[in-house]
Amino acid sequence: MPIRIECTDVLDASADALILTVDGLKRGMEGNIARQFERRYPDDWLDMQRDIAYPIPLGRTTAVEWDGDCPWRTILIASTLHHIDVLTQQQKASVVRAACAEALTLAARRGCRSVASVVMRGGWRLGLDEGFGAMLDAFRIAGHGVQQIELLICLPDEDEAARLSAVAEARLNK
Repeated sequence: MPIRIECTDVLDASADALILTVDGLKRGMEGNIARQFERRYPDDWLDMQRDIAYPIPLGRTTAVEWDGDCPWRTILIASTLHHIDVLTQQQKASVVRAACAEALTLAARRGCRSVASVVMRGGWRLGLDEGFGAMLDAFRIAGHGVQQIELLICLPDEDEAARLSAVAEARLNK
């Protein structure tokens, strides 16, 4: 199955690309995983900031090619966090779906064979199931080239990983 779910820290994941979420309005409004990335790879993050063109519209993703200390060759910066807008649950899911679809498309264009991510939830504004469902929808409706990429979803909890694995199996094999 092109979607794999593991109980692991996304910053320990083996993949060609990594998705980090931000509020795309301006620098300094990163999500938890991006802040963890910054603490683990401070020099990479500092240098990478020069290559990220802000603002990034909500629901859009930009790619940064990288050859630094971090193990990923492509960092996908997804604008899914919104600190000003008030959105419905459907709009929040649409933001995640669009950002995930663009991230996968950008990865495919760069020849990536795998992309690691956590469940994109817009800064906890979507439930785990809703965020995961939006990512599944993005993957399912993507073109053939994108569907050849392995999307690795990393979760910290084994029970959640097992449950989402079953959800993915059922939804993608319809």
